[in-house]
Amino acid sequence: LHAVLLGPPGTGKTMVARLLTELYGALGLLRSGRFVEAGRSSLVGLYTGHTAERVGETVARACGGVLFIDEAYSLTGDDFAAEALAELIRLMENHRDDLVVMFAGYRTEMDAFLAKNPGLMSRIGIRLEFDPYSEPELWAITELLALDAGYLIAEDARSAVAQAFAVQRTTVHFGNARAARSIVDDMITNHAVRVCATGDLSDEGLIMLTAADVPGHPAPDRPVPGAPGYL
Repeated sequence: LHAVLLGPPGTGKTMVARLLTELYGALGLLRSGRFVEAGRSSLVGLYTGHTAERVGETVARACGGVLFIDEAYSLTGDDFAAEALAELIRLMENHRDDLVVMFAGYRTEMDAFLAKNPGLMSRIGIRLEFDPYSEPELWAITELLALDAGYLIAEDARSAVAQAFAVQRTTVHFGNARAARSIVDDMITNHAVRVCATGDLSDEGLIMLTAADVPGHPAPDRPVPGAPGYL
């Protein structure tokens, strides 16, 4: 049942791992629905002989459930990391009937990581690849994040949001859902500046994010010191 989850950042790999844990538990494939997250900091020791102990403690907490290791390729590059990975593979074998380990990370880095570790690759039976979110999916996520924060987004802002995402997609490791959260945060900040500048304190004006609030679009002038509402 060991698995590897590959995909761009911000595509919900941790959430999917949690859902799989619940599913495995409901199907009776796990002794418990325990979900333990780990990374280099919780697996690699601070001195010689400490690493095996930390790996053992982490695996012990996860037994009966799922051990989720994000950015698993961080377990390479030095002797301590190599010791952690070797000990983890040993414990995966020893507890193969009572432990599921899920490794997650960016596709390119994870492919290179697994290629260097044939012993690990041979123990992984499931490979899940995540595609970047489409434009409609990103818009839906953006609307949901805004709603959770107490705001609505005007329909005329959709094309401006799409343009902002299009620009960000050209960068390395586009953040997907994290990019949506960043855009919503920026829109809320720009909205506050706009409300102060225009004085629109109507119910709709206080909660409606518009195209003018989208990062990269012309923002209204900030209020001058001494003006009503200036802090």
